[in-house]
Amino acid sequence: MQVQELALKEDFPPAIMVWAELLTWRGKNKEASKILEEKILPFITSTRVMPKPWTDITLDGTVSSPWRLYALANADDPEKVKEAMTRAALDFGEPVALTEMAISALANRRDRDEFQLAYLNNKNAWEEFDKYEQYMGMAATAGHDKACFYLANWYYRISRGDIPSPEKRELQMESRESRRNDLKNPWKKYNPFYRIPLFLSKWNKPIELSEYRTLTMDWHELAMSKGNRSSALILALLLREDGLMDESRKLYDQAAAYGLPAVLPKKGLLELEDNWNNPEYTPPMDKIVAKLMPIF
Repeated sequence: MQVQELALKEDFPPAIMVWAELLTWRGKNKEASKILEEKILPFITSTRVMPKPWTDITLDGTVSSPWRLYALANADDPEKVKEAMTRAALDFGEPVALTEMAISALANRRDRDEFQLAYLNNKNAWEEFDKYEQYMGMAATAGHDKACFYLANWYYRISRGDIPSPEKRELQMESRESRRNDLKNPWKKYNPFYRIPLFLSKWNKPIELSEYRTLTMDWHELAMSKGNRSSALILALLLREDGLMDESRKLYDQAAAYGLPAVLPKKGLLELEDNWNNPEYTPPMDKIVAKLMPIF
């Protein structure tokens, strides 16, 4: 076999990784893991710089990253899988691994009440928000369709006020820190130089929530272009909210041609179809968001 010969006799790294993947699919996980541990992993260095074509052992993404292959070969060892997927995300910027890391940052934080109550003033939770936005944003920027979909839904929840925006979280943390400092040094506020940052902060306005709604539509448009059926219906609903009835109808028909998402009940879908052209009708967006717009 050519791949085996290139891998074992020529030590050609991409061939070694393809051979390791083939061994994994054949159930020879230990052998695959050993090959990667001996011939590939010791020679990998972490970098955020895009490799040159002649140094990229994944052949521009044609071959899975070695850390992802290592995770597959050690699927029965959760610790090795976790480490390998982390390295795949951070060392190689692999979109699937980045998406998984973003999801793991928000483990068990599924419903709206948890975000609003448990997370509202929780610094640790906000750090998890930051990680989610960073990793999911990297995966979406790399073109991963699920990441585009999840990130769009995240931004929509921010636009509705369900989740505090990055700017709001940062301002609230700064305000809390400022109050702590004032308690430690009550005479500080009488210093004229103390007023300068307060004055300048008024010019540093946060992004309007409406801009997050625009980001929602941009990312759903990209997700739709990659074949996400739910994104087509969501975009149609958002256009309808904007009063663009003709455009929304065209997109709704396109979504229906793709096949409307099965996560919505038939009764709800029939209600949408029957009332779409009625400008007085308001779709039940809370229910639709809960069913149609997950963030992971």
